[in-house]
Parts: sequence; C-alpha cells; structure tokens
Amino acid sequence: MGRAAGEMRRDSVALDWSDDTVGPWRGVPPGLMAELAARVADAPAAVWVRIDGRCERVVGRSGAAVAGWPESWRVADGPAECLLRMNGALVVEDTSADLRWGCCPLRVSADIRALLAVPLRGADSGITGAVYVVDTVSRRWPDSVLEAVERLAAWASGATAGQAAPWGAADAGGAADVPEVADTDDAHGKIAVASSGPASDPFLTALVETLDVGVAACDSRGRLILYNRALRELRGLPDTWTPSEDLATSLAARPVLGPDGDPLAVERTPLGRALRGEVVENTDVVLTAPGQRLRIAAARAKPIHDGDGRCVGAVVALQEVTDRRRAERFAECELQVARALAESVSVAAAAPAVLEAVARSLQWPHAELWLIDGAGEQLDPVAQWSAPGLDLQVELPAVTSFEGIVGSVWATGRPLWVPDLAGSRYLTTGEAAARSRECARQGLRTVLAVPLLDAGRVQGVLACFADTLEDGQELLTTLLGTIARQIGQFLARRRADELALDLARTKDQFLALVSHEMRTPLTAISTYTELILTDDDQACCPDHRMLLERIDRNTRSLRAIVNDLLDLAALESGRFTICREPIDLVAVVLDAVSAAATAAATAGVELLTALPDRAELHGDAARLRQVLDNLISNGIKYSPHGGQVHLRLDADADADAGKAGEAGDMVLTVSDTGIGIPEAERPRLFGRFYRASTARTHGIPGTGLGLTIVRAIVEAHDGTIGLVDTAGPGATFRVRLSSGPPATGTPD
Repeated sequence: MGRAAGEMRRDSVALDWSDDTVGPWRGVPPGLMAELAARVADAPAAVWVRIDGRCERVVGRSGAAVAGWPESWRVADGPAECLLRMNGALVVEDTSADLRWGCCPLRVSADIRALLAVPLRGADSGITGAVYVVDTVSRRWPDSVLEAVERLAAWASGATAGQAAPWGAADAGGAADVPEVADTDDAHGKIAVASSGPASDPFLTALVETLDVGVAACDSRGRLILYNRALRELRGLPDTWTPSEDLATSLAARPVLGPDGDPLAVERTPLGRALRGEVVENTDVVLTAPGQRLRIAAARAKPIHDGDGRCVGAVVALQEVTDRRRAERFAECELQVARALAESVSVAAAAPAVLEAVARSLQWPHAELWLIDGAGEQLDPVAQWSAPGLDLQVELPAVTSFEGIVGSVWATGRPLWVPDLAGSRYLTTGEAAARSRECARQGLRTVLAVPLLDAGRVQGVLACFADTLEDGQELLTTLLGTIARQIGQFLARRRADELALDLARTKDQFLALVSHEMRTPLTAISTYTELILTDDDQACCPDHRMLLERIDRNTRSLRAIVNDLLDLAALESGRFTICREPIDLVAVVLDAVSAAATAAATAGVELLTALPDRAELHGDAARLRQVLDNLISNGIKYSPHGGQVHLRLDADADADAGKAGEAGDMVLTVSDTGIGIPEAERPRLFGRFYRASTARTHGIPGTGLGLTIVRAIVEAHDGTIGLVDTAGPGATFRVRLSSGPPATGTPD
C-alpha cells in the first residue's frame, strides 16, 4: 500500500537532468543505479525514469522483467500518476488486486505482480523522476527495503552527505536531454561508486560490497583505499582483509600478469595506467594468488578527478572471465585437434600435437593419452606432453587393471576429477602409482581424466594435470569431454576404415584362392570332355554325347565366372593392367559379333551392326573384346525371341545427337530390345555383384560382375561408359574411347 505524503522521507532529493557530462548521479550510469536498486530490495528488476511533463522516460533499467518496457510512455499509463497524486512512495504487494495499478497497460504488458515506487525530487521538492523496483510474483515490501531504496535515491542526489544538490534547479518540464542508458556492468559506474568516499558512508560501502564485480581504488599516491568483497575473493584474500598498502606492495605479494603471462609493472597495470590519466577499457589481466589457480579478469579503469580537474586517484573494475576465455581457447583447440587428426594417419601420430593443444588451452603443464591395445587387454601410453621445465622421471607403464586414475576411468567409462593428487589414494594404487607420486613430487595437483568412447566402449583415456588446485569441475569436464569425443570419433573412423581394408584384402585373397583352386580341376574337366567328344575312336551314343556337351557348356560357364573373379581380385588389389597398342576397333567388334552368332541364333536374336571401314586407336584388343563379349552377351540374354541387338561405331561424333564429339573419340553404342533396367536401379548398375530386379524376376542367370569389369576396362583406356536414356524398350550402353595414344604415365 502507498505511504502518505506526511509519512514520506523528505531528504531534498534535487535532480538536475541536464548535466549529462558524467551521468545524472555522481557519474554513476543510470543502468547501474537500477542494478543497485534491485539489489538492495532483493528484487529481479528495477527502472529509473524521468518524469517530463505528461511523459515518463526510461533513463536506466536492470533485469529481464523490464527489458521489454518501452523507452517512454504517458504518465497516465504508468505508476507516476499515483506518485504525483499521492506525493509520496507507492508500495504495491499484488498489482492484480490493487486498483491504483491493476489496470495499468504497462503492468499488463510486462506481467509485473509487485511494485515499489520511490519519487525523485528537484530543488523545489517537486517530483521530477522515480525509481521503480518490480517483481514478477506477489510479495511484501518491508519498511527496511523501502528505507534502503529511499536512501539510495537520496544518496544519488548527494543529500545523504549533507551536500548541496549538484544538479541545480532543473524544471520538471524542461527540455534537457535524457541521459544515455548505460550497461549495468559498465566499469565506469563502479568507478563512480568507489570514488564517492565509501568509507564515510556505511550504506554505500554495503552497496559496493554486494557487487559481483571486483572494485578497487587508490589515492593519488597509489595507496589502496577500496577493495571490495568480489575482488578479495578473486585475489584469495580473507574477508577481514582491509586495504592498507600501496599498489606496489600488493603486486609484490600477488602479481598481476599480462595476457602473455609476464608480470606487469605497477605502471602497466590497469589501475596504474588509470592513475597516470589513461582510461582503460576491456583489458584482460591474469590474477595470481598463492596456492590457487590463475584467474582471468576483464579490467576497466579510469582516473578520479576533483572539481579542478586534478587527478586524486584511480579506480578499477575487474569482471572475472576465466571460464569465458577458457571456452574461447577450447573452441580454437577443437580446430587444432581436428587439423592434427586430419593430417595424421593414426591417433598415435597426431597425439603429440593434440596433447599440446589441449594442455595449452587449459593452461595446465602436463597431459597424457592412453589407448586400448588390439586385444583389449590393457591401456598403452601412446603420447605425453609436458610444459618446458617439467621433467617427469618415472616412465608411463601399461595399465592392465581397473585401478589408479587411468584404470578407474577404463573401468567406469566416466570422467574422473581428482581435486588434489598429493592427498589422494592414487599415490598408492594401480600400476601407475609410482608415476602419480612423481607427478605429485613435481607439484602437479588437480587431475582430470576423461574416456575416449566408441559406441559406449572405452577406447582410451585422456588425462590432464594442473599445477594448482583447480575448481570449475563441471565446465572443464564438459570442455575436455568435447575433445575426447573428437578423438573417439577419429578412432572409430580409423578402425572402421582399417576393418574395411582388412575385409577387402581378405575377400580378395579368398577370391584369388578360390579362383585358382577351381581353375585346375575345371581345366582337367574341360580338357577330358573335349577329348572324348572329339575322339572318333570313342563313339558315344546320342544320350552320352548330350550329357558330355552339357558338361562342356557348364564347364565353360564356370570357367568364365572364375576368370571374372580373378579379374575382380586384380581390380581390388590394383594389379589390373592393360597393354595398349595400335589396333583396329572395327576388327575387334566383328570378331565379337562372329563369336556370338551361334548364341544369338539359338536365342532367336538378330545381331545388327553399323560400322565404318576402320577405326584405329591405341588399346588392348583382348580387354576390349572382353567388353564387347559382355555387352553383346547381355543384349542376347535380356532380349526376347525375335529381338535385336544393335552395335554402332561412330568416329568423332555423338552417337545420338549427331554432334561433333571430342577430337579423336570413338563412340561405341550397344543397344537391345530386351526387358530394360528400372530407372531407380541404374545408379547401382555397375556395382559389384549387383543384378537388376528385372533379371532376377525373369530368372536370367548371371553373377553381377560383368559390368563392373567392363567399366574398369573402359576407364583403364581413359574412356567412359554409361547407360543412355531411350524412348524405346531395352537398354542402350554407350562407350566412349579416345583413339589417340595413352596419356603420359598410363601403363602400356
């Protein structure tokens, strides 16, 4: 409920909105004033406004609850109407049940459920602005909270110190510019807070102590006069510590480092630079503390001037950004790891570069990588990296048990965080206990080990060692886990590739073995069958001759399959070669057609040719004959009785469109009127052992190897082969060959 005008505190809050040289409140940005108001009221958000005639204008805000508020609104649409009518503070515990504010459009749009409004007054005690503290849930506003917000408003005007109001007597309806809204974490705001003499104002001291940003100030001689709670925590100082030394003495005990890790002299620190008149913006420094990890802080600093412009001191604000910078370094680390893995044939080869990138990103002095051996029985150390100056004397042993740091990660498949190696059980357990003791002796403290996983199975362990007592277990585990996943995925890919190569080699060896072992008995069967059939002295009855002829045909078919298997094995192993020499391709085509004539006649298929007189090129006649035999045989097999197989050879022309082809090209087209090939299956047609569904449906025999070998032969001749789209039935294959000599380096 609102406080009556007679009950309201009257601290002569005199505001001059026209002075925007340093901001409206002693140089404190309005955004920071809003943050302070929210803090002292333990509320999620606050807004400082200027009341300008019939309009309220935002000059500072803090908190997500008011982020969507407009820059200005009519007085009638906001809390100011009540403030002006009551001439005092407005306290609303539940806006939905309070008629003074319940129907306000601003409340409805922002979903505000509780409000504390304190007026700001000009020199004539008229209301010229207000601070609104809000909450998104209904709540009580104790008198102590109201008093704290009113004191903040009073302090902002200088009235708490009994000073004259620094703004003069601005008219509430004046045309002064509204000060720029500043970030709530603006270092200049903290500077102004610190420079206003906190030691003389317990209330202000309490405000500075509540800030999450570290704040320090010194006088013109460099003597520290302010050191708030957040900065004491950053520097590892006890809560009871008070500043009583100069900046040089402080740096001697706790050096401040630059981004490169070198200690900064007094005059090069942000506070020292500000004391010399420089304004410092967003400069990273590294803060040290005995026995604690290094912390990175973004520093902003500025000098403090008196009314005559003389420098009377300096102030610095330090925002810890350790986790942010570490995440940024790890993003770069991921790229370095990816690059190292991409350029290496194995994890072991990439490991030194990977470990160095990881350790430097962590700023830790030591890292190790362990991988499961081929039998899966032990973890072998494959690499380690140590910072210069760290010399670990004990060698890394293989780990065969589920004990020790690495063994524990192997056993559980989960990350392991050891806060302090020096006092841990890992100095006495596991095969690597001696190594752990050596690490502790060399000053290594916190350890983080993460598993390298593949489908949930541990494939290795990545372990990193710090030389300080670290915190941030969750973040560090997440960051290092990302690198571990990269390595684990690389391991999985490499092992899959190696397995595929092993399978391919095994398959080739099997094909070659089977083919060679089958060739010998097939040769004997074929030879003896032919001898019996051609021996006039061993006349056979018609039934026996029919059986022998069937044996002979099937033997020839089986021998053709064996030859295809041998060719396939040669292709896979890289031993497939051709011997190119000048030949007449027309003669090769005619020989193939002649050889297929009997089979075509038996199947009732007509062979038709359209050939030039000669077509000279450099090629392997036997291999090209193999191409023709396969294409013609397929055309006969897949064409119905009465069908046709056409062979056409064109020199220097496109077979379909009649356009001029590339100079020296020969285009061979083989088409049939058979069952055709479904369009969806055409991309797989030249794959090993693939047979079209139409062939299987019609029960046409075959191995699915012919077209694979045909393509290999054509490509070995620097040519191409493909299936041509046609409007009619059947299939049309086009082979393009160069008639010129082979390219340099092509085997002859």
